[in-house]
Amino acid sequence: MTDGSTGPSVYLKQADRFIDMMRSVAPKVALDYSLKSVSSLEDWIRERFDPPGSQHVPDVLVVDLGSYIGEVIIRSIGGHWNSSGYAEINEAGRVEVVLPIQKVRKRFANGIEDSLDRYIQVIRAYASDRP
Repeated sequence: MTDGSTGPSVYLKQADRFIDMMRSVAPKVALDYSLKSVSSLEDWIRERFDPPGSQHVPDVLVVDLGSYIGEVIIRSIGGHWNSSGYAEINEAGRVEVVLPIQKVRKRFANGIEDSLDRYIQVIRAYASDRP
């Protein structure tokens, strides 16, 4: 994660690094920044890392996967990485702040109850919700 001294482009670089890594470790998981790709990632996480705590999850994996999830949110829902470089997405529709890296950390810690698919569905619903 960043301390605010790094610009928002670092998250796109981390997301791209995640895609490159996944080509090596899980070539059947197609990553194209689409909502559908999140379902494929959820399947991969479930097969590889569930139940929570059964496998070590390196922090770089959490950050890079969270950056990828953030880019999916930006491309499919809207918003932008925080202009000060904080690990958050701002202005995704009506949602002021989204914390994808923290959510990925929770997914690995808690399992499917913190599904990334469901997370994005909830953000989509709130982002487009009308007062």
